[in-house]
Amino acid sequence: MEVRREVHTAALGTPPPRADGSTSCGLMLLLALLPAIAVGDESFFLKPPPGKLAGPEIALVIVQGASSPTAGYRSVAEAIQNATELPVWVGVPQFLLDEPSPIQLSSKIRDSLHTMTAHGMAANRTLLLAHSLGGVFAQQHVMGGGSPKVDALALYGSTILRKYRNNDNISTPILTLDGTLDGLLRVTRQAEAWWHQVGGGGNSSGGAHTSGPSTSSASSPLPRPVVLL
Repeated sequence: MEVRREVHTAALGTPPPRADGSTSCGLMLLLALLPAIAVGDESFFLKPPPGKLAGPEIALVIVQGASSPTAGYRSVAEAIQNATELPVWVGVPQFLLDEPSPIQLSSKIRDSLHTMTAHGMAANRTLLLAHSLGGVFAQQHVMGGGSPKVDALALYGSTILRKYRNNDNISTPILTLDGTLDGLLRVTRQAEAWWHQVGGGGNSSGGAHTSGPSTSSASSPLPRPVVLL
């Protein structure tokens, strides 16, 4: 009977179950992902508001945080567009299960830029605004020289990882923007970021205070300001 079963499953194009149960686990994972896939992609983009069509266009891609639906970033995107005189295009790609992933990050940035370009965007500057866990993967993308290349990064509810703190091989400006009442990112971690990047033992030029060896010069501080709200 076992031989017949294997022959039958092979004929149907389905591999026979393995003794370690990996086939069953894979099927269960696929079934678990089907509802999320069926819902559809909730990525969106916003064109610059009317009346802000003069000046160089800017492309802003927002990287969502873990379990943070893309719809929640619409008001943030609109506020950014209204706060500047420049025409800003904003793309907000959705990651699988609303969980940012380094595996998807490059393609999500690229797809977002491609979509906006197809709708008339002519920007030659790209900025990333990365929230929470998305900020971790976004700075890995920047520090690793990932493609597409971005011109600046803003971390929102996130901080520069300690391993990148003294890395002056990457000159990409990085803004850290955090709230002291953040329920996940501790205020002590925010204060640590401010101390090392701006104040505390920083030099007279406002450069980063370093606890280890660095090739940064006092006259050329890393462009990594911290704003705590």
